[in-house]
Amino acid sequence: MANMADIADIADIADIAVIAVIAILFIMAVLFVMATVATVATVATVAIVTIRAVMAVVAVVPVILLLPPSWTETSAVGGPGHHS
Repeated sequence: MANMADIADIADIADIAVIAVIAILFIMAVLFVMATVATVATVATVAIVTIRAVMAVVAVVPVILLLPPSWTETSAVGGPGHHS
């Protein structure tokens, strides 16, 4: 029969190995989550910037269309486009 102390040592080593594997997997999971969050945050930031740029352009277009003709073309009345 094997010595009980030897069996206990083997069990301790096995426990330590299991704990080490679990710890490594946990760290990998945490790093994966952090990387995922960072990626999502980056994509969200790019999307927000893009949406804001599009909204700014969309907001400016109707203003240009609603300007009186004197602002956009030469007019007899005057305005920026008038040359005497």
